[in-house]
Formats: sequence, C-alpha cells, structure tokens
Amino acid sequence: MFVAPRVQRHAFSNPHAIIALVLGIWAPTGRPSPFMRDIGADLSRDKSADPDQIRDIYARHASRLLP
Repeated sequence: MFVAPRVQRHAFSNPHAIIALVLGIWAPTGRPSPFMRDIGADLSRDKSADPDQIRDIYARHASRLLP
C-alpha cells in the first residue's frame, strides 16, 4: 500500500516475474479526474495496453511514464 498525495511524484514497479495487479483507491470520491477517465477508457481486460498510447495519455496530462 502506498499513499500518493495530489501533485506528488510517485511510482509503482514490479520487480518480479509474476504479473502484479494494482487496485487504486482515490479519495475524496466524486467524478473521476480527466486523467483517470482517459486512462480508464484506454485500458480494458479485453486487450493489451499499448505503451505508446499510455505514454500519450500521460503526456496530455503533464505526466510521464518512467521506464
């Protein structure tokens, strides 16, 4: 578990060979941020995430994925 206050840089990594699942809980509740709306619209269980597309979404929201 980790806490990432708004506008604070944070990261998640999985150094293991087993696939990791992440459960994110955002508070306070309410409408999702534009970033979460966009990233959620692109990710689904039916397809693999396209790293370039994910990077584009992060860039549109003034963020970046680190390698």
